[in-house]
This record gives sequence, structure tokens and C-alpha cells, in this order.
Amino acid sequence: MKVHHLNILATEADFNEVNRVGWNGHPRFKMHAALTMGFGDKVATKAVIAWAAGHYKEVCEMSDDRDLNAAFYFTQNLEQPWNGVNRSTSVGDIIEKDGELFLVKGIGFESLGTVADLAVMA
Repeated sequence: MKVHHLNILATEADFNEVNRVGWNGHPRFKMHAALTMGFGDKVATKAVIAWAAGHYKEVCEMSDDRDLNAAFYFTQNLEQPWNGVNRSTSVGDIIEKDGELFLVKGIGFESLGTVADLAVMA
């Protein structure tokens, strides 16, 4: 199996809508802010809801021999700026390994359950 890095991506249309209505008027951006800033005590629940709603998109696939810490390290841009393809993993992102989803926390990871279990919610 592969290790997948997923995050909430924004399109130019999304940015235009946020500029028009503000963060609170755009559900995906509001969710993204809650996840990346760790707002509230139910961040994992919010991540599951965002995943089930299809807000997360895969941005990177890695070899299957990586543990979560190695996957996090692999997806850091230590010597180059964001280039639109290889984005650094951040709080609120999800790493999928062996069919299990893990939320990237401020420190460490939190299991959200398996893709199969969460697919029922989608």
C-alpha cells in the first residue's frame, strides 16, 4: 500500500468567494481555519466531517515503507518555497496509511478511523 497526503485545497474561485463573503461564509474555508488553528475541542470530528464532505484532496503519494513521522518529514519543503505541487504537511492535513486516516495535530497524529469505516459517512 501507499502512503497518501491529503489536504484541503483552494481554487481561485474559492479565494474569490472568500473575498466576497468572508471566511465564515465559505464552509470549506471555515472548516480549514478550524482545523489548521485547532479551534475547539472537536478538531478530529471536524476533520472527519470535512473528509466525508469531500473537502480533502490527495496532493502526494509516497512509498509504503514510511511511518507517519517519515511521511511528515518527506512532505516538508525544507529548502524550497511552496511550489503548488509539493506542499508542506500542516496541522489539519490527513495522512492515509494502510487504509487508516491520521489527522496531523500540533504535536503528533490522531487516528480518525479507516477509510472503509468513514466511507459510510460520505
